[in-house]
Amino acid sequence: MYDFDGDFETDYTGATDVRLSGLIDKYNGFPYLPHWRREEGDGPTTCSNVQLASDATKFPSYIQPNQTLSFFRKSMCRSMPMVRVGEGTNSGMDGYLYHFVEDALDNGKVNKDNKCFCRNGKCLPDGLIDVTDCYYGFPIAVGYPHMYRADPAVRDAVEGFNPDPSIHRTEFLIEP
Repeated sequence: MYDFDGDFETDYTGATDVRLSGLIDKYNGFPYLPHWRREEGDGPTTCSNVQLASDATKFPSYIQPNQTLSFFRKSMCRSMPMVRVGEGTNSGMDGYLYHFVEDALDNGKVNKDNKCFCRNGKCLPDGLIDVTDCYYGFPIAVGYPHMYRADPAVRDAVEGFNPDPSIHRTEFLIEP
């Protein structure tokens, strides 16, 4: 499942703009993941732009306080927007605290732009994304731990899920 042999990423070096150093320009030769497509008439035909996203190796330099960042991981099968929610300190390092935007895994009910993450026109419940096309056709869905931010029907379908934002929300502390 995690065999990414043959995948490649082209990153900015910062030679023309140091703020871009380490950010993704293309993944497998594209600025987007080609299997996510929008319906005709909905603007550009592709979504899940990975250009200017970070793979968390290095985030942009000189981050502005209100700047939205983008995080890409192939295992999530898309880039995810992150917003600054405050500041924090870890091991003596001060940084900006980021969370994924609240509707990042919405199935298009709230955020219409997320409709393009519905595979073959079929949307999973809120809080899940179908990553089948990133995993060789295996039927796999991804969500947050304990189905945090998922449709209650998803959480209630499995015994033992107890979503708690204080431990299940994704956080990034980034030195600006």
